[in-house]
Amino acid sequence: MATFDRELWTARAWERHTKAIQAGTDQVRSTMRWIEDLKYIDALRVVVEWCEARSLAVVFSKRSDGIYFAADKEIRVSGRASPKHQLHILLHESGHHLIGNKEKHQRYGMGYTNDDPHVKRTFHHRLDILEEEYEAWHRGWKLGSRLGVLSKHDKVPFDRTRVRMLRTYILWASKAPGYEKYDDPAEGEPVD
Repeated sequence: MATFDRELWTARAWERHTKAIQAGTDQVRSTMRWIEDLKYIDALRVVVEWCEARSLAVVFSKRSDGIYFAADKEIRVSGRASPKHQLHILLHESGHHLIGNKEKHQRYGMGYTNDDPHVKRTFHHRLDILEEEYEAWHRGWKLGSRLGVLSKHDKVPFDRTRVRMLRTYILWASKAPGYEKYDDPAEGEPVD
């Protein structure tokens, strides 16, 4: 298992900083962004080490956002994202790991690990996945706080990432088969 290459991430942050200044970005603003990147790079290192101590491989790939492969004990995070976004996604995917074996977990039994094609077409299935996503974000925040890589000052940016990501799941869940039977989802009254 490869360890986190802090020097590589730092070099990339410096390159972004110098390109921004060459492109005419305000030097103070660009420098603040670079300092922020360094903070999140150090935080990434801490979380990657936490993952490695649990035999979880962390791979930075070209794929956008992130994904957790429970069977392979692997987390993939976009290598193209900012260090702050990478940290948020890594913590979230670690949250999926902390949830544990979903096959034995009553709360998410109809979610990701359910292979029944009939179940996968149900709104129940989508709600279980949505509920697990909320829980993974919650556990990711708690892990980041426990490891000391997130503080109360990080709550707003973490929540921005969380809300943006959950929004895609909410939109996906709202398109579940059978949803169109309801006139106004807020009211929840069937329209037959």
